[in-house]
Amino acid sequence: MLAQSVLISDKIIKILLVKNKLTHSFERYEKIQNAPYQIPSVTFGWVHATFQAMDEIFLPKAIKNLNTDVFIMGSPDDQVVDPSAWQKWVLKSFTD
Repeated sequence: MLAQSVLISDKIIKILLVKNKLTHSFERYEKIQNAPYQIPSVTFGWVHATFQAMDEIFLPKAIKNLNTDVFIMGSPDDQVVDPSAWQKWVLKSFTD
């Protein structure tokens, strides 16, 4: 993985960051890499729990029992999160 390699030259890192949808900023990448507390990668457990939560929140029972305000901010041009997913959830929460 890019963040784990210290042997990759700055020029190669800049080229690889161009297509990275999460960050394309070489300066931000360098700042994270040189920070005393680097942002850790997610764990398989975190990813598994996230997918379980996503499956659960789409269940009609879960939507009907939702008793807290939800604020969703998104962009139709988002390249990381598919906008149709949260749009479908909002429509489903108001129509079921």
